[in-house]
Amino acid sequence: MKRVLFVSAFALVATVGGASAASLPLEMLGAWCPDARGNHIVVYSRETGCELSERIVVRRDGFDLAEYECRFTKSEIEVRKPIDPSLRRKQFRYAYAFRARCGLGDADPPASERGMIGLRYEGELVLEWR
Repeated sequence: MKRVLFVSAFALVATVGGASAASLPLEMLGAWCPDARGNHIVVYSRETGCELSERIVVRRDGFDLAEYECRFTKSEIEVRKPIDPSLRRKQFRYAYAFRARCGLGDADPPASERGMIGLRYEGELVLEWR
């Protein structure tokens, strides 16, 4: 009986540890409003005056854009430098390359997407699609 409890506890700790290793930091979570848009790049700020249809809501396991929901796949999220050379690495406190399954809820089969999500030292969130 003790062995079963020990194995169960170990499995739980291993699962929780694995899940947190592939998740975003707390500073990136929550609602963000668009601040600037470029070619496949959107910069967001913590402003609160934007429409619900414009904002991004970042979760540990993905993000939501209006009705478009993206979930990171397995441990495909990894710390990386930004893809666009004009976004210098030193500007980012956190930068993650990701692969995600994105779709419009149950009606739309999810598509595989790739990109970068990062938090600049200035407090702006950057989302770049590849």
